[in-house]
Amino acid sequence: YPVIKKMLTRKPNFYDQFEHYEKVLYVLASFKKKEDIPFIKNMLSDNILWLSFHSFSLMRDYPDDSYLDIYELFSKKIFYRKVCNESYFNSAIFFNSIASYKNVRSERILSLILNRKPFMPCINDSGYIKRNIVLAIWDNPCKEYTTIRNQIKKDAQGYLEEKRKSEASALPMELDSAYLPKDTSSEPIRWW
Repeated sequence: YPVIKKMLTRKPNFYDQFEHYEKVLYVLASFKKKEDIPFIKNMLSDNILWLSFHSFSLMRDYPDDSYLDIYELFSKKIFYRKVCNESYFNSAIFFNSIASYKNVRSERILSLILNRKPFMPCINDSGYIKRNIVLAIWDNPCKEYTTIRNQIKKDAQGYLEEKRKSEASALPMELDSAYLPKDTSSEPIRWW
């Protein structure tokens, strides 16, 4: 624990990347010490432009309501910038991370994203983003999400059916060996 804390509190040099700090922050959060939460939140807030899979996993796996401030700011300012300007943004981990909180604030954040008109401010294909937010809400049922779940019920059922079909088609097929001729030809063996 002291080594992890020292790594995070040292003065960063020019070449340090936040991605490395994210991984160490995740390890720090795994100690589950309440006194570390303000420090972690401050580090995430100061580097909100660079939040990625590791940060969202941290906030999902070691939740604290104070992290909802980060989600609110990220969803209003950074989320659309990342979706529109970056070639790949893992919206599934972002939405699942928020949805795992199952409270009024998380419902408000998800609802604002889901009900935005137009859904995306750019021309990018938003189908996968809509699918990810709908499935995140559907996979985290709670009393607070009742209204929003009623709104997305039809879409969720369609996505789940599509998911079942794709998983079923990925299953290996068994071959009946009765229809295959047996190979009885000799195979040459060489010893060099």
